[in-house]
Amino acid sequence: MKTVYAIVDEDTGKIVYIGCTKMTIHQRMYFHWYQRYKRNVPMSIWMQSLNEIPYAYELERVIHDEDGYDAESRWIRFFRGVPGIQLLNVSDSHGSARNFGVSGNQRSKKTRDKISQSLLGVPTSEASHQHGEKNGNAKLTDHDVLMIRQEPVNVTLREIAEKYGVSLMTVHNIRTRKSWKHILKNIAP
Repeated sequence: MKTVYAIVDEDTGKIVYIGCTKMTIHQRMYFHWYQRYKRNVPMSIWMQSLNEIPYAYELERVIHDEDGYDAESRWIRFFRGVPGIQLLNVSDSHGSARNFGVSGNQRSKKTRDKISQSLLGVPTSEASHQHGEKNGNAKLTDHDVLMIRQEPVNVTLREIAEKYGVSLMTVHNIRTRKSWKHILKNIAP
């Protein structure tokens, strides 16, 4: 179940933000309050000027999680049409910002869930990280790592680093098995 909520500017009495959450509104407000200096979005910037957590109230409860963002979008469109209301929401009337990537394409449910978990401080699974040459930033292949580990001890780390185009620390970490731990063999295939 999700709740669509509205945050009110107590100075003006006007709604300034529409959100959707699985948490209680009280928990969500504490989350917004905690994140206000960590995020550079209009709502967080506005909250930085406040002395206390603003008031929020429930607009709608949604039974199916998938419908929560649709309800949030509907309420955003509604309040954007009310004269004198200027929402701080980053998203447009197409839905929540976490639902759409920079290109405007809708994000998958799995991606939306990961974003939500990340915002809640839930660590990502180690299994979701790409290791070794499967990591798009890797300069070395699994075979290169095996060859580095096979280099004779009389060859300096600097020579090995220059040969493979990596830093001394990278070579050191490979040889001491602090990195590329998933490569268990000492010999090349």
